[in-house]
Amino acid sequence: MRRIRDKFYSDMEASSFVLFEKFFLNAFQFSLDFLVFVIIIALFLVVMKSLFLLFSHDIFYGDVKDVASNILFTIILVELISLLFSYIKHHVIKIERVVEIGIISIIRESLFFIFEADYLHILSVSVLLFVMSLFYFLEQYYLYKYKVLEKKD
Repeated sequence: MRRIRDKFYSDMEASSFVLFEKFFLNAFQFSLDFLVFVIIIALFLVVMKSLFLLFSHDIFYGDVKDVASNILFTIILVELISLLFSYIKHHVIKIERVVEIGIISIIRESLFFIFEADYLHILSVSVLLFVMSLFYFLEQYYLYKYKVLEKKD
């Protein structure tokens, strides 16, 4: 009789722990989704400000470098917003999207300073771009290999 009672109480404790764990995970997921949503709103406001400054001042009075840098910055922000929307919808962040944002960021930072940089800086940026593109293609290869993603025609 004692074994049956101990088993019943241990099952009750385990089920209450599972309920607590589910509650904690759901609360954490909700708070994380809320935080991501707030970040999306903040990024959207920064994009609107950047576009307003770009079209009101930079195009007419700005330097070509500043205009191109602001356009690339806006593209980076739009990609970040898209990445965060994808996270809210699917709760997955793809390496492919992060690598794309990283490549655009590296190009933005080094596009206009490439002629002023020494060879070591150019070599390090080249290696970084190569490694990021390698990550991109390796992810595509394994997604197709394990049939997670269908090939596009």
